[in-house]
Amino acid sequence: RRHTSSVHHPCTIASSLGPMATDVEPLLPHRNDNIRKVDVNVNTQTKRKPSELNRQLYWDYQGLHEGTYAKRLGGLPAVGCADSLGDEIFRAASKIYYDHHNNAMCNNTSGALNFLQKANVLQCGESDTDIYSVIYPYSIGATIILEDEHVLTSTIETMMDRTLEFLIANPALDTTPNCGLNFNDLRDHEQRSAAERVEIRNRFAKRFFLADKENTEAQDPVTTIVDKRKTKKKKKKKLREKRKGKFGRTNLTAKLQSMAVSG
Repeated sequence: RRHTSSVHHPCTIASSLGPMATDVEPLLPHRNDNIRKVDVNVNTQTKRKPSELNRQLYWDYQGLHEGTYAKRLGGLPAVGCADSLGDEIFRAASKIYYDHHNNAMCNNTSGALNFLQKANVLQCGESDTDIYSVIYPYSIGATIILEDEHVLTSTIETMMDRTLEFLIANPALDTTPNCGLNFNDLRDHEQRSAAERVEIRNRFAKRFFLADKENTEAQDPVTTIVDKRKTKKKKKKKLREKRKGKFGRTNLTAKLQSMAVSG
């Protein structure tokens, strides 16, 4: 099945990396009024929307090869394939990168990932995770981002590092004609559509924010019963104290004294 459009959302949901794990942005729902359909061949990834977390990410203008990334990002065409094979490889990688940070992987980016794999870009070192296998389930909607995915964010950052290092090591690719190759032609069938992924994220986000607003936590049934019993005991105790205060000896003495004075 071929798709001609993708969903785009302006919020950033990316998590931070490594020691910055506590500096994460909250999960935000995709608002219907902020979702628009964009042709898949439009290179929306040329726009970055950095967060206030100031992370060591390309998204926040602090990537490992930031200068190279910025130069290549600015050289992408507004629409369609790149002229050189090197730029098409970067276009594919930046499409995945953008969809993760801007759209929570709600679009089918499997074509871009397959393109990088076939171009032998994703050659993992001994310390790297299997980049392809980590990202692929998200690219087709088999897995959906419901919380801050630290492993995914780290892997996608590594994917961009490897792509830029690959292009730096192979400068001839920038003068090699692309010959009409389009990474979107390599897309696999997605397990969940963009609309389905957005709906699932919306439902989860609503529950998350309601629970946070009410400051409620799920309790064990046994604990809940015990807490209810304690509450009932406290109420009975307060009622006894109230009755004692109203009809107890102290109040009765005061009542009699007041009656004697007034008589």
